[in-house]
Amino acid sequence: MKPLNVLRGLATSIANLFDKSTSFDDGQAEIAAPQRNEFDITKSSAAGAVDGLGNVVRVPTSGGNGVSQAPAIATPGTGGVIASKQPRAALQGGEASPPDVGAASSPSTDVGGDVRQRLIAAVQIARALTANHQRVRLSTKANYQRKQLILEKRWKELQASDATRSVAQMLPVLLGKYASSPSSFYAMRRSIHFSLEEQLVQAVKDQDKLQKAWHTPLSPEERSSLLCAMTDATRQLEDLSKSTDFIINLDLERCRTAYTLVVPNVPPAEGDDFAKTKVLVTILNRRMRNWQSAFRAENAKSSSAYRTHTLIQTLLGIRPAEFDPNPNPLIDAKEPSQARPGVLVTLLSTGNLKVTIEGAKVGKHSGQKVRSMEVMASAVPPWLVAELQQSGGSMHLTAKTQALRDHYERISAKVFKGAKYGKPRRPLHATPYCFRHAVATDLRQTGWEVEELAIFLGQKSADTQKRYGLRKGGRRKAVPSVAVVRGSVQASSPVKPQKSTWAKANFENKPQDRSLNKSSPK
Repeated sequence: MKPLNVLRGLATSIANLFDKSTSFDDGQAEIAAPQRNEFDITKSSAAGAVDGLGNVVRVPTSGGNGVSQAPAIATPGTGGVIASKQPRAALQGGEASPPDVGAASSPSTDVGGDVRQRLIAAVQIARALTANHQRVRLSTKANYQRKQLILEKRWKELQASDATRSVAQMLPVLLGKYASSPSSFYAMRRSIHFSLEEQLVQAVKDQDKLQKAWHTPLSPEERSSLLCAMTDATRQLEDLSKSTDFIINLDLERCRTAYTLVVPNVPPAEGDDFAKTKVLVTILNRRMRNWQSAFRAENAKSSSAYRTHTLIQTLLGIRPAEFDPNPNPLIDAKEPSQARPGVLVTLLSTGNLKVTIEGAKVGKHSGQKVRSMEVMASAVPPWLVAELQQSGGSMHLTAKTQALRDHYERISAKVFKGAKYGKPRRPLHATPYCFRHAVATDLRQTGWEVEELAIFLGQKSADTQKRYGLRKGGRRKAVPSVAVVRGSVQASSPVKPQKSTWAKANFENKPQDRSLNKSSPK
């Protein structure tokens, strides 16, 4: 996959910051001379063949000078070669050949043991770095891959602007573009970190096969080739481990500073998705006060298969990823959930709808695996009631994220009729997250508590919900209408209490539009 190949190259580049020797990508074609000095021929040709000193001992050198400090034995071991008969290039650290296991004089100086010990040490470091690695659902992995494509484009732009920058200089600048928003910065950094972790996990699995092969009967040539493969696997693990550690330790302030120094006249970031969505919702409120109802009315006319999905999403602010038909393969999923992912809509005898949602963005300490709520009968159009009755009273809704977003773009084009916004003059449109923010704002304005709103949004912490919603300044003329039955929201996990001192009153009593307050009494 292209993004994965880019990250592999990135891992090799980062590793070169710490080790300038040959990369593991070179395979078995060459073993660098410095590496050979670590465990290969170490005796100088000047030693000659004197009495009792004619054998070659394979031991680590002292100071890397190529001269063995170990005492020689009187008789060369099996496969041993007299020092004076060795090729000069091999004795002086020239182009090295694959290590010959049979030339070792004793088990204490076994080449295979040295290589295996180094491999085991590399595996231990890799496992420590991936101890907390967890599988994610396919939609999350696809999101990481999209971010990697963006980073790949930015990487090429940085290389084109100044090819003299080292990888250590480029990476902070690359991530620094998003450092003005912590959520964007950590999301981009996580996309790289996750890919490197995935490669580390796979590399550990691959080397395990090599270690098992060592204990099988092999010819000297096969064992020598196996040693080369182990050396390559060790180098791969070391490179990926260094790269993973390097990425995760790139902090936000360092990257922000690096980007500002390189691009001083450009803002460090375009803003994260939350900020951009809030701006877009503000513009929609100003341009068309009834944009939500107008959008639903236009959607009702659509013959698209996503008409029902869109109505439910606009009423409840469901994440687009929560319609994803792919399962969420959580390792620690112990709590009961639906038989399959997506959104289950059931028509109740009261005329209300019960909506059950398999959560997205669920981690060990975040998100709700399953939540449910009721939609008031007054908000359910007749055409949806008819569809549910024809389906036996319930429908299971699934949709690919991009397909759902494309449907929103098509409906937006009809509702806003080519209106533009922003300096680049983008087409005015409404996204699923616009409705998520709008619904959260309406619920907050009608008096919902922070814990209630957190469960409704699929969060596990009451602090997380404060990112959603907008402050509505000025004098309110009417309380917004909502479609959710208060008290009907249930979730699989309790909500952690709010830690910050931020309060609902603080949200409501600080209008953003100062012009509306000029005429009010002081």
